[in-house]
Amino acid sequence: MSIDDLSRVLQHTSFLSAVLGGFSVTLFVTLLTMSRVNKFVPYAAGAAFLAAVFLGLTSISGVAGMIGAILDQEAALGPGSKSTIYGAFRWTSFSFFFGMIAFLASLGICGWIHSRRFGIFSTVASTTTLVALAYFLIAVVRAF
Repeated sequence: MSIDDLSRVLQHTSFLSAVLGGFSVTLFVTLLTMSRVNKFVPYAAGAAFLAAVFLGLTSISGVAGMIGAILDQEAALGPGSKSTIYGAFRWTSFSFFFGMIAFLASLGICGWIHSRRFGIFSTVASTTTLVALAYFLIAVVRAF
């Protein structure tokens, strides 16, 4: 994978994580200001907060990697490399995966706030999405 390809992956991942991080912050604030609070609200709010933190870290590391790619065009790529862009890609991948785990967990838990039936549906949907995301993210990391 060339530096340009890796830079594009970082760019798109940073944008996606910034958007989803904004949704996580909105969900967090909404859960904090709910008038009807049950036992699932603190868990959903905590997961939304963790998602916002990890997805924010993803955006920052992705931008740092893109800047590193611009400044260091001759960077050697590969697992043994000390290149800025490779380290940023690793941080971006890990933080994006953990941010998506927390984001999908918050969505799954939010279903239980509404009702048991919706909670089961949201948990199954979130888990299925997480498995698909893990499969695609592992494929991208292995391609590098």
